Amino acid sequence: MGNSNKDWEEQMKNKPFADGSFSPQLQQNVLQRLEEVPRSRSRRWAYSLALLPLAAVLLLAGYSSGWFGAVTWGPEAAAPLPAGTAPAAEGGSDSVAPVTPNPAAEPPQPLVDFPAAEGGAGTVPLPLSTILAVPSVDDGSQPSTAEPPGLPEMTDALPAGLMGELQAALVYHAVGGSGYLLLAPKGWQASAVIGANGSYGTTFTDPENPQQTLHYTDNNWGCHGCAVVTIGSYFPGKTAWAESYGYSMEPLNFTRQEVLGPEQRMVRYTEAADADGYVKEGALYYEEGEWGYHIRRLEFTLSPDSVMDGTRDTVLSFFQTHQGALQLPVE
Repeated sequence: MGNSNKDWEEQMKNKPFADGSFSPQLQQNVLQRLEEVPRSRSRRWAYSLALLPLAAVLLLAGYSSGWFGAVTWGPEAAAPLPAGTAPAAEGGSDSVAPVTPNPAAEPPQPLVDFPAAEGGAGTVPLPLSTILAVPSVDDGSQPSTAEPPGLPEMTDALPAGLMGELQAALVYHAVGGSGYLLLAPKGWQASAVIGANGSYGTTFTDPENPQQTLHYTDNNWGCHGCAVVTIGSYFPGKTAWAESYGYSMEPLNFTRQEVLGPEQRMVRYTEAADADGYVKEGALYYEEGEWGYHIRRLEFTLSPDSVMDGTRDTVLSFFQTHQGALQLPVE
């Protein structure tokens, strides 16, 4: 330990060893410890290097056999979490935390079943939209005093292939609770209104093209003059009859007028395209009574590239069957 002793003696001349507070035996023990540390570190490194090849072999064998993928890491992975719970946040405790329901989440849309047409088995379920009809003289602040009326069993057979193209729309009045049911293209947004004279209607708008619409109107026996002009305008051969009441009309440019039904009070019509290529196609029904004329009309406005022929025909056929919307009286 000659060189070590010389180094030790040199170091002992510096602080804190210079005051001689360390005994020779203590100095000797410290020196011996310093000589042992490098040897033990060298021995540990030698062991580590010797074990590296073995670790590599085990790792390769584990991945080749898929053993790592089959491992269940901890008891919590052996069973699913209870319903209504979620894992605790990262860094938190191991316990599960209850899931708080989201009050803003919309409930699933209800469905209404129609029989399948053409002998098809089963039913054709359509999403059901419920629309509140707001009086035109109301600013919308008055709460509704009625609930939507219940639906009867549907008897109108629908093509199963249109299941994803149609919706059923239940429109009801804020006061009284009466309502009616229409078919409309699926996804089209609806708004309903009640006029000051008791007439009412609903407008469906295509959100992807607001110029595409579906309008339903019911005059509710109101406005005798308006009803006469409408009949005289849409029914062939009724122009002279309407003019006999003293009304004048601007002729509409029809490409189709087909009068239907035993009483000849239903007409299917198509107007010529406008300057932008949009076409109006619809159906109109009227009945005559002691209060005048009751008129109901359903009319599409479709773009030039519209491809909803099946949807359009089914919606208008539903209107024809019920001579308007399917009425839902208060129970």
